[in-house]
Amino acid sequence: MKLRHEATLDVLFITNLYPPFSVGGYEQICHDVAQSLRARGHVVNVLTSNYRVAELKGPEPGVYRRLRLKRDWQSPGILTNFPGVLHSIHIQRHNVRTVRQVLSASRPRVVMVWNGMHMGHGFLSAVERRATVVYYLSDAWLAWILAQQAERIRLPVQRRIYHALLALLGIPSGGVRADHLLFCSHALRQMYADLGAEVSKGTVIYHGVSSDIFSPRPQHIVNRAPHQPVSVLYSGQIAHHKGVHTVVEALACVRKEPGLEDVVLGLLGGIASEEYRRQLDRRIVELGLVGAVHFLGKKPRTELADEYAKHDLFVFPSEWVEPFSLSLLEGMAVGIPVISTTTGGSSEIVRDGENALAFQAGSPRDLAVKLSWAIKHPQEMAAMGLRASSQIAAEYTLDAEVTSVESYLRAATGGGNTVGSERA
Repeated sequence: MKLRHEATLDVLFITNLYPPFSVGGYEQICHDVAQSLRARGHVVNVLTSNYRVAELKGPEPGVYRRLRLKRDWQSPGILTNFPGVLHSIHIQRHNVRTVRQVLSASRPRVVMVWNGMHMGHGFLSAVERRATVVYYLSDAWLAWILAQQAERIRLPVQRRIYHALLALLGIPSGGVRADHLLFCSHALRQMYADLGAEVSKGTVIYHGVSSDIFSPRPQHIVNRAPHQPVSVLYSGQIAHHKGVHTVVEALACVRKEPGLEDVVLGLLGGIASEEYRRQLDRRIVELGLVGAVHFLGKKPRTELADEYAKHDLFVFPSEWVEPFSLSLLEGMAVGIPVISTTTGGSSEIVRDGENALAFQAGSPRDLAVKLSWAIKHPQEMAAMGLRASSQIAAEYTLDAEVTSVESYLRAATGGGNTVGSERA
């Protein structure tokens, strides 16, 4: 047996996506925590899917892209046809086998599961039988599994037959232990509870951002040259649930006001779907905003802080129950004045009139009112931006998050044995 220093953690992270291939902040947080724990001397290996693996440009020590996804990342719906079921079973068997192989080879003290969506659930039972498992949750992917085993959701007959078939094929389907659940916000923890999951032992550890990358920058809103157009920025996944269309609609309203006709909008981030991009393009034309809305693409993370600082205002228009947005934290950390919704976990950080302006989710009219006021009151908005950046530096740093995760993992392992034979 390999000997380990008592103070050193030996962790296996399991996640469906891992940078450089990611959809949103969930995967980036996983990457940031992994890198930070390694920098502290801990052993962290990452097991993830082979999604876009052919595009890798070099080796990745400690990262194993061997799991498989049941479907393309953005595909909606549930596979119900017979060929689809066979495909799902094939993926499940592969992932269970792969997880068992990696656990036997690496023998970590603890396994941290980040996001298991689209990989089947058999691998979760396989991990639970062999290791102490901690779940760090930043969306609702595990909620229905926990609710089902709490007997608050009854599966339809087809799904029960499917699970019985998995069991016959040796794919485990035991319960997921709810002893070690980490949530990125109180709002997400409450969402799980409302859906019927047992969360009494759940702990909240907020996300944080790197102060090395996201530190305060000179505020463009008070340094803007005369006659330079006011520039509004959105950063994040360009998707319907993120409310990007609401910002476009609000921009059209703002530009009708005397003196505000030249306000422009930058959309920074990846496009969720071509259909949504087409919807935005059509609306931009209809509203007469051609040339006023700029798709800036997806930038390297190291360039984001400087990109924020080039703009006057940052709008975070999310319309879903936002768990705890990384891009919102990043913008506030840099000090760009923020106008935001307060859905989900955002309400735990946004203080209307203190560190940001808040507006009603899905309301272009309310956002337009807040944008107009913000543009006309640059000094007040700059002061909010400074208060926000001070708050992030004091309470929401990556270092603080990693320290909390590190302490939790130590407590979870409790000096116990490393991975061995499957537990009953």
